[in-house]
Amino acid sequence: MGPFLDERHKVVESGNISLNENSFQYDAFFRHLMAAIESRLSMVSTEILIQPSLKDVHHPYPFPQPPFPNKFSRIRYLSNPQKIVLNGIIIQLLNADIFTDMEMAMISRPKGDIQELTIKALLEQKSLYPIFPPISNDFPVEYKHRKVFELNEQPDILLVQSMQPCFIYVV
Repeated sequence: MGPFLDERHKVVESGNISLNENSFQYDAFFRHLMAAIESRLSMVSTEILIQPSLKDVHHPYPFPQPPFPNKFSRIRYLSNPQKIVLNGIIIQLLNADIFTDMEMAMISRPKGDIQELTIKALLEQKSLYPIFPPISNDFPVEYKHRKVFELNEQPDILLVQSMQPCFIYVV
C-alpha cells in the first residue's frame, strides 16, 4: 500500500528529486522504483501487489482510484479499494484513512472501542466510505463510482491504512 511518492514528503515538497543528476517527473521516478523492485524479483517466484494512495503525487485520482499502469510481469497493480481472493479467503484492501474520518464524523462519543465501532459501522452500512459529504479535503471522493466501494459481501480480512494505532479485531 502506498503512498510511494507521498505529497507530504520533504523532498517532494521541496521539488528537489533527481535521478542521475537529471530532472524528471514524479511518474518517471515511480517507474524507476518499480523497475528496481522488478529486477530483484527475477530470481524468485514472487509477485508483488501494489496499491495506490490518495497521497501519491504521481497518481492524482479521487477515491476510488484505478490501478497504476502495469508494465511489469512480477508486479500486479491493484485499484483502491480492491478485493482479492487467495485460496478462498476474501481480503478487502482500502488504502485510505476511513477510521480517522469516521471518528471525526461522530456527533457523540459512544461508549466502547472507537476502532471496533467504526469497523462494525463499515460492515453494517456495507460501504468502505459511508460518509457524505467527505469530512476531509485529503479524501476526495467520486460518489458517482460509489458501487466500487460498496461491500457486497463481508470480507474475511479487511486491511485499511490509517494514522490510528495498529489494531486487529475479530468482528
